Amino acid sequence: MFEFNVVIFLYQLGIFLVFAICVTVIYKTLLAPVLRERRERIEGDMARAAAERAEAGQLKAKYEEKMSEVGEEASAILKRVNEEAAQHREELLTQTRRQADALLQKAEELIAMEEAQAVAKIRAEMADLAADVAARVLEETRTPERERALAEKFLAELEERHSFERRLES
Repeated sequence: MFEFNVVIFLYQLGIFLVFAICVTVIYKTLLAPVLRERRERIEGDMARAAAERAEAGQLKAKYEEKMSEVGEEASAILKRVNEEAAQHREELLTQTRRQADALLQKAEELIAMEEAQAVAKIRAEMADLAADVAARVLEETRTPERERALAEKFLAELEERHSFERRLES
């Protein structure tokens, strides 16, 4: 069945040793530098990644700081714009009030002028009517005594009207 052959065993042991030596030589000459280079490259990449991560953290902190400053600046700008808008609104309201007051004053002056004209017109019409009535009355009842009494009454009324007009003008 199974026989142990020393020659075959030694032959296989030699082949194994030659194979181990070849693998060791190949590993040390070919694979070791490649693996060492690869390890160094990986370690360098990891160091760079750590440095970049730290730099990214710093950049993020700077970014957040800038964003905070921008937010504060935006708030300040909005506050200033709101204050300017409020001031502008107050100026417009003041200007509008002044214009409304001026229009109201002009309207009051116009009303007073129209009222004075109406009063003058009514007086003129009343004087004409009074003169017409007086003329009719005089024609119907014309006597020297009555003419004298009417003339005196007319003069008294004129004096009264004149004093009334002075009171209106005051």
